[in-house]
Amino acid sequence: MNKAVLLDFDDTLVYTNSFFEEAKALFFRFMEEEGFSLENLAQTLNDFDVANTKKAGYMAKECFPLALRQTYAHCCRLRGLAAEAHKAEFCEGLGHKVFESPLILVPGAQELLRNLSGDYALYLITQGDEETQTRRVRESGLVPWFKEICIGRVKTQGFFQDILGRHGIAPAASWSVGNSLRFDVLPALLNGMNAIHFLTPSWDFEHTEVEGRYYTAETLARCAELIREHGV
Repeated sequence: MNKAVLLDFDDTLVYTNSFFEEAKALFFRFMEEEGFSLENLAQTLNDFDVANTKKAGYMAKECFPLALRQTYAHCCRLRGLAAEAHKAEFCEGLGHKVFESPLILVPGAQELLRNLSGDYALYLITQGDEETQTRRVRESGLVPWFKEICIGRVKTQGFFQDILGRHGIAPAASWSVGNSLRFDVLPALLNGMNAIHFLTPSWDFEHTEVEGRYYTAETLARCAELIREHGV
């Protein structure tokens, strides 16, 4: 059986969450300039975003932009105002610009891949819109490091299980590294893998209760150290 490291893409190897935060900051500034209160605005936006994601069944690229539009319309209704079409489109456009942001590697990404590639087969695992993620992964320049690029709508236990089975990967000798407890750590543990929770800022939807032992790391260099220290 082969041993492998399954590596998350967004906010593990490349920055993503920071661009969403920038879009939110621009949206909040717009809403304040329009005379709306910022109280509870972030929670309202998050609620719409989570609801959209659950309705779509995955992190579709339309979910966040739509949530911005919905939040603007919701605030208008609360004040008895009609939402103006061009302002609603502006809000939604802020969300779409997130997916046009440049790819910036997390410090240590190349070094991590170089460090592990001699002893482990590397697999890039990511979720969301396939076309968008395929383009972003290609633009990152990281493709040559990986045996396979695995893109799914949602990283579930079954998604991990399929990768392990197709490649004859030994779960107990392999690792999952990512910033999401829900989508990187939990599915790995359910499949008998080792897991590292990479502690970078992430959307609260990525958090969940996890039973079982896993490691935490604040840098990618520390991720490599943990795998070396506890790997088989």
